[in-house]
Amino acid sequence: SFATVGDPATAKNNLAIGAGENAREAYNEYDGTTYGDEQAKRAENLVFFSSRGPTADGRFKPDVVCPGDDIRSACSDGSLDTNQCGSQVENYYDGKDRPEGVVLGMSGTSMATPLCAGAAALVRQYFREGFFVSGDKSADPAADGHNPSSALVKAMMIQSGEPLHFQDSMDGGYQLPPRMPHLSQGFGRVNLENVLWFADSDFAMVFKDRVEIAPAGSDLHCFTIDDDAPADRPFRVTLVWTDPTGTPGT
Repeated sequence: SFATVGDPATAKNNLAIGAGENAREAYNEYDGTTYGDEQAKRAENLVFFSSRGPTADGRFKPDVVCPGDDIRSACSDGSLDTNQCGSQVENYYDGKDRPEGVVLGMSGTSMATPLCAGAAALVRQYFREGFFVSGDKSADPAADGHNPSSALVKAMMIQSGEPLHFQDSMDGGYQLPPRMPHLSQGFGRVNLENVLWFADSDFAMVFKDRVEIAPAGSDLHCFTIDDDAPADRPFRVTLVWTDPTGTPGT
């Protein structure tokens, strides 16, 4: 249901993550069930348990979504000495005792968040290694690379978002948001192919980072769009800033 997102996801400067469903191939393999043409169990869906906005003060949260349903992960025995890892797959919710070294299938925004964290790390690597200069890794990252601010990383993640089908209720039909961002999913599922520009990309990417604007000031940027620009690549702008630290408890 809506207005279910809670702290710390409601913080202003963080990147709050919602959970999407997994790829159809993963469900067929993990569950041993063959899914057909039904809309359920697809990577293009928001999973039903993912918390939704708005926040108490009306902001969109979560910010973006990554897969978080039936994700396989290692089951730790809590020891730093065993370094266990195995191939046996167990279901976290079946109540069984765990043999050593099992791999669990788990679901939740806690499984989606590491995937989005990995995507954010790739965004950071993209800038640090200077890919944005020519579309390939720079031969001299120390000279060409850029140390991205947290606001720039957040902006790139948001800019990459794609809308997901969602349900108004557990037994309701799937629908696409009428517009984005949407209270169910923020800016949608992260897809870095939409935002990281490489030599063979069919779009252009321009970024500005750590631009300081004086109170009541402005910062103007002009862009020219060719008449023959592809219609499926609309002009999009994402603005992210880092708010000053607030008073705890407010």
